Amino acid sequence: MSDTVVHRLIVRLSGDPQNLIKTMEKVQQKMQTVGLLMTTFVTAPVAAFGSLAVREFMKFDQAMTESTSIMEATTEQMDRMRETALEAAKGSVKGPEEIARAYFYLASAGLNAEQSISAVGLVTKFATAGAFDLARATDLLTDAQSALGMTSKVTAVNTVNMARVSDVLVKANVLANASVEQFSTALTSKAGSAFKVFNKDIEEGVAVLAAMADQGIKSELAGNNMARIMFLLSNSAQNNQAAFKKYGFSLYDANGKMRNFADIIQNLEQILEPMNDEMKSATLTALGFEARIQGAIMPLIGTSNAIRRYEAELRNAGGTTKDVSDKQMKSLSNQIKITWNQIKVMAIGIGERLAPSVRVLNETIDNMISYWNELSPAMKTVILYMAGFAAAAGPVLLMTAKMIVAWKALTLNTVALGIALKGTVFLAFITGAYLAGKALHELLPWVKRARAAMEEMDSAHAAAMSNMAKRHSETMKQIVDVHFPNLKKELLAAAMKVFYDVRGLPGLKKKPSTSELLDWLKL
Repeated sequence: MSDTVVHRLIVRLSGDPQNLIKTMEKVQQKMQTVGLLMTTFVTAPVAAFGSLAVREFMKFDQAMTESTSIMEATTEQMDRMRETALEAAKGSVKGPEEIARAYFYLASAGLNAEQSISAVGLVTKFATAGAFDLARATDLLTDAQSALGMTSKVTAVNTVNMARVSDVLVKANVLANASVEQFSTALTSKAGSAFKVFNKDIEEGVAVLAAMADQGIKSELAGNNMARIMFLLSNSAQNNQAAFKKYGFSLYDANGKMRNFADIIQNLEQILEPMNDEMKSATLTALGFEARIQGAIMPLIGTSNAIRRYEAELRNAGGTTKDVSDKQMKSLSNQIKITWNQIKVMAIGIGERLAPSVRVLNETIDNMISYWNELSPAMKTVILYMAGFAAAAGPVLLMTAKMIVAWKALTLNTVALGIALKGTVFLAFITGAYLAGKALHELLPWVKRARAAMEEMDSAHAAAMSNMAKRHSETMKQIVDVHFPNLKKELLAAAMKVFYDVRGLPGLKKKPSTSELLDWLKL
């Protein structure tokens, strides 16, 4: 009976390894499938988004750093500048990096940190409404405001004036045959300065530029003609008072202020209307209008009603920039840009979280380089040998794994044979134990040598770090001595200890710098 049981056991064990192999292969296939799916739809997207996050944060951070480097701003103001730029990018076709760079152009135009924070959202909408890039928009808007004399050191007043300039320029684009950029260029091409000299506000002045645009006179030409008309009219009024009185032409009102342009042009229209071309030319000459001013002013004859209508419309231009900007963003193309910018803003937030790890990595690499330079040649040789051994270990393990897989069927099938041979199993166990003990005996000397090498590395590391700390401390003392030559040694020692203790705290987003140590000592 015992022979029958042994026979059945041998038969069962002889068949079971094959089933086990098939089960293992099925599990392997399923694990490969799940692993491939997770790699494709989880690991790869997460890695790609992480890369995007770090890249977008780097670009945004670089743009912000460059922009704030040319203005005086506190840490709190710089934080608000970043938040304002990101918030503006969420609902704009302009990306976070481009909006961050707008601060540079605002600072170049003379705006301080608070004024820039208030202006960046407005400039972004102005660029969208005018359909040009943010750098150009910033230059045009701030230059036009400056040319008109509408800048102010008071942030609230400056922002209101900038919004007024923006709304008038965008409204003029809606009303007349010229773009926002062309009207802006006209103002910065002498017209704005002329309006400021003769106390003409932007609504009246741009109304005349709109009438010129309808006559095909735009951009720099319109600006130059406008300035020429105003200065030559003033000169003619001084030198030809008798002729002005004879024809009933008046440039100034009873208080000596230049009349509204619509009234001036209407006055000329009434004088010239009954005349033929020859008489018109002779009359303008008698009024002191030389050929240059005649060529500039004649296109405006007949536009007094248009100028008056444009001026009335422009005085109600408030909110036009926002309205036009919102309409521009409704297109599918711009909606896609807005969505992409929202993704960028989210990515920047994640990248900002990852940035400290990158900085820690940079510091670690820097310390490793300094540590390596401090090592002796013998120690460097030991490390290179160990690195070579570690590099070879990976391929060896892979080859070993392949061999194990190749022999798995043979190993499992010998189980039944081992049981059938009874005592052979025990002999195999004894043999395996002997071989394992021999291998461990051969391994122990290598382990001892490795341990000795590691102890030498620890000692060299401690010495290197001590030397680095001592040099850094001496350098710091020299810097402090330059700024505070008479500082007591006890105070310096206490301050240095606190400084290095704080720098050594884990998890700091920004370690205290040399300038902050100097500020502490100054206080």
